[in-house]
Amino acid sequence: MSFTEKLPDWGNPGTEPPESKKQAGFLPSEKPPADWFNWLFNRAYKVLEEIRSKVELIGNKGKPGGYAGLDSTGKIPPELLPDGQEIVLPDASLTEKGIVQLSNATNGIRENVAATEKAVGQAFQAGNERKAEVVAALVAIGVQASTSETWAQLIPKIAAVIRATGDATVSDVIAGKAFSNATANGLTGNIPDRGAGGIVTPGATDQTKAAGRYTTAITIKGVPVPADKVLTGTTIAGTAGTMANRGAGGLIIPGTTNITKQAGYYSSDIIIRGEPNKIPANIKQGISIDGVTGTLKPNVSGQVQLALDTGKAPIWNQTKLHDLVTVPAGTTLINWGRNGASPYGSIEMTSNGNPTNRYIELVNNGNIIPIYSITEVSGLYNYDYLYVDLRAMSFFLIYSGAAQMYNTLTGVIDHNLPTTLRIRIVEDRGSNITYRVTASGILHYA
Repeated sequence: MSFTEKLPDWGNPGTEPPESKKQAGFLPSEKPPADWFNWLFNRAYKVLEEIRSKVELIGNKGKPGGYAGLDSTGKIPPELLPDGQEIVLPDASLTEKGIVQLSNATNGIRENVAATEKAVGQAFQAGNERKAEVVAALVAIGVQASTSETWAQLIPKIAAVIRATGDATVSDVIAGKAFSNATANGLTGNIPDRGAGGIVTPGATDQTKAAGRYTTAITIKGVPVPADKVLTGTTIAGTAGTMANRGAGGLIIPGTTNITKQAGYYSSDIIIRGEPNKIPANIKQGISIDGVTGTLKPNVSGQVQLALDTGKAPIWNQTKLHDLVTVPAGTTLINWGRNGASPYGSIEMTSNGNPTNRYIELVNNGNIIPIYSITEVSGLYNYDYLYVDLRAMSFFLIYSGAAQMYNTLTGVIDHNLPTTLRIRIVEDRGSNITYRVTASGILHYA
């Protein structure tokens, strides 16, 4: 008997699967190693080779030295057996040679059948497909691999791949970052990335820092709280207040002594009653009350009885001053008048021929305001009437019975100070003379 089909030559002996795998067989979706398929194909080839080698040519059937054909029962016909013996071939097993059934199955678990060429081809194709899938998976994770490589070459690369074993979930990883865990690959985190933590300054309302990842610390600024600025019974940032609660502020009516409102918190305004009459016009000039300086001038008025007589007195290179009257502050009018036929005042000079200066003047705050002056050698000068208006700064004078003089005053009068009316005698020419000053009558001022 001749064979026309070429044996499925398979030289790679591969690696024999463990007994447990041979018992369990290949499972759905399983990707067996290439060396297991190599072993299976090689073993099938060897078995077929052995069978072919033992089968004689078809022409030797039933001939001496040939082979005996089987009958319909699978046995050698008795007439071909020597001495009428019956030869029965046993079923093949893993330990015994015998008759074996062929099978096209590629996913079975039986051990008493033999794979056909078709089954071997399908298994080979499946092996190639699984190899392509393995290669694609390796390349996808950055491992160099090719379908031209054998399983013996690919398996170490697979073993070198680090399989994720962590238990991180998407809520444990920053948003946009990819990761894998023990159950899945290609996961993306969802923790918001908030950037720098920054500084939080406490205010009157809550401030929320949204959940997420912060690249720097979040600093909550400290709040220095002076206890004496916080109401008793209130705590701010851990500081208990010590400021007393004084209740309503109330009304304060100023008096002549200080009124003290104790330090603390008042639930309503403190009202200090105002005094509408506390204005400068109602306060005496020169007096200040609570920062208000008075402008009210005293209502002064009065009269003075003048009684001056110096007698005849010598003067030589001298100045003699004779005050007639000093009127009080606030005086604005001076009136000194004639009484009957007698003059109110007089100046009598006796000279050796040289003139002498005589002055009637006012003195206020150290300032001299001239009223009238005359320079004569000798004689008697009577003053009959004098009227001075310190507001208008003017005067009117009648002297020696008929002569009249009206003029303005030159100088500055401070009405808050007293004013003196005086007569000044000046001898500055070296003449030895005598003089006499008299003043009488009533001087009125207002």
